[in-house]
Amino acid sequence: MMKRPLAVLALGAPLLAALLLAAGAARAQEHPLFEPTRDVAVTYQVTGQGPSRQMTMDFAPSLHKMRINGMGPGYMIIDHAAHDAMMVMPPQRMVVKMAGMDPWARHWRAGADLHFTRAGSDIVAGVSCQLWHVTTSRGGGTACITADGVPLRMMDQSGKGLVAVAVAYGPQSPALFTVPPGYRVMAPPPMPAGAPGAPGGGMPGMMPGMGAP
Repeated sequence: MMKRPLAVLALGAPLLAALLLAAGAARAQEHPLFEPTRDVAVTYQVTGQGPSRQMTMDFAPSLHKMRINGMGPGYMIIDHAAHDAMMVMPPQRMVVKMAGMDPWARHWRAGADLHFTRAGSDIVAGVSCQLWHVTTSRGGGTACITADGVPLRMMDQSGKGLVAVAVAYGPQSPALFTVPPGYRVMAPPPMPAGAPGAPGGGMPGMMPGMGAP
């Protein structure tokens, strides 16, 4: 019964590649402001992870929530205040709730060896951003992040990552971050230590060399 939800999570998790840059940012001497400071919706082109496809991230710092769309037949809601994540699957009218799991915040605390170096500026999707080189003991990549914390491009050394193709600032509807009524809520099954998504296992599909240990 739970194989399908876990498969959906595995499909969508590579699209959480934006998290790779947040890991250890709070500890770096110089680092970008990675969490957006105002409501915005960003559409990304995903490259290097199978067929090219799009995803969107809705950031609502006013609600302390974000939503990741394009994860197979579902989407993920992350509640920063409650430290919860929910995989919502409309075809099954089902929600897999991961209590105490905030993948965005989690990767701020992981990878203490991430280092950022300014590398000029660029324009992505018509929006100016600061370009950064990111290095770790496991690899590296580049990122372009706006002054107000919106990730516009995140790429590893092999060319895998996300590139913004559209950016829309504006208030995000609370309905985007609410599970529709009548959905069955389920808890994920226990996962072995070190498995993707398990404590210490990192996120499945994390870009090589730039995920959690």
